Amino acid sequence: MNTFALLFTPLQAIPEGLVPRFDAGNKIVGVILFAAFITIALVRISHSSMYASLVIANMRVGGLKAFIRESMPLNKLSSGLLLFNYLLSSSAMLYLYCVYQNIEGKDSVLIVLLLPAALLASTFVSLFLTRMLVGVNDIFQEPLILKVIGAQFLGLIYFCLALIWMLNTNYSLVFINLMVWAFIIESIFRIIKSIVLVFSKGVPLYYIILYFCTLEILPLLIAYFGLSGSFVD
Repeated sequence: MNTFALLFTPLQAIPEGLVPRFDAGNKIVGVILFAAFITIALVRISHSSMYASLVIANMRVGGLKAFIRESMPLNKLSSGLLLFNYLLSSSAMLYLYCVYQNIEGKDSVLIVLLLPAALLASTFVSLFLTRMLVGVNDIFQEPLILKVIGAQFLGLIYFCLALIWMLNTNYSLVFINLMVWAFIIESIFRIIKSIVLVFSKGVPLYYIILYFCTLEILPLLIAYFGLSGSFVD
């Protein structure tokens, strides 16, 4: 009898009992992630072993420059596409963060569009300024490589997290913690490797301090003040 009644339930009553999987705002995330998926697929097409090389590169310390030059040159299309995926996937994560925090309008645009690009661009600007100050070109090349491949790897992690987060918005706090911890772990791992590489070249202590102030602390300050709202009214 219950089954019979269920089959003939008025259609008007069904929508009232359903909960939408995601709202219209998440369609924006869907478009961003679709573009990221296309980008990831193009990387696979242009460089079939790129992802394996990226994992190995993030594990290596010695011989990093030679490995990058032979296996995954940073001036190739595949490398640029992975950086583009980092920007897209980071933007998707930050958009979902803004939705969770009810950040709208100009504030969300600044965070979603500018913060990932600012974090990435600050590294290159800081490296250029550091070279001008110390007059040495090759000391910070390997830390810069570590920053680039770290961002590429982090972009793949953020793509997976954003895709799952978009379909499970009830666990937003969990994904926010995963986003932050992924960034922290990647940063700590990269900093330790950078210290080992720089010390192996006999770099003076003041170069190490300059490196941390420009290439590590400055980007973290940009991320902190960006998320805390210091860049917005």
